[in-house]
Amino acid sequence: MKSKNVKKRIGFDLDGVLADHAKNRKKTTKSLGLKENSEEVKEIIYGELSLTAGVIKGAKKAARTLDKDFELFVISRRRQKHGRYAMAWLKENFNFSPKNIFFVDKKKDKADVVKKLGVGFFIDDDASVLGLIPDNVKKFLFTGSFDEFLELVKKEK
Repeated sequence: MKSKNVKKRIGFDLDGVLADHAKNRKKTTKSLGLKENSEEVKEIIYGELSLTAGVIKGAKKAARTLDKDFELFVISRRRQKHGRYAMAWLKENFNFSPKNIFFVDKKKDKADVVKKLGVGFFIDDDASVLGLIPDNVKKFLFTGSFDEFLELVKKEK
């Protein structure tokens, strides 16, 4: 009996890795006089305003490149009530299968989803999240460029 060629799996955080909220965050904090990373700002920029978020430079190319050899997932701490905006944004900007998009409430929940899915690589812009991801997963702290991540993944193909 032949074994099915199973693709390795890669998990992406959404906000700060795929979606760029910098302009919306700046406008919101300036116009409302709020602190940049406050819950109030997140509540605004992750709502309907997130439909106007930019795409992180290189994210589309990285996803297209990786999609050839890997199964791609989005695992985000975006609150459920904002999930519909995230889904619409992802549909507009990427080609992720809706069944491969997960929204969780807590940082620890990301680690649980990564483990459950058998993700081999995970990329996030929050080091504290990466610290919770199981040790058998190759973790990458995203700091603005996909080049190093693509090199890491290429070596492991």
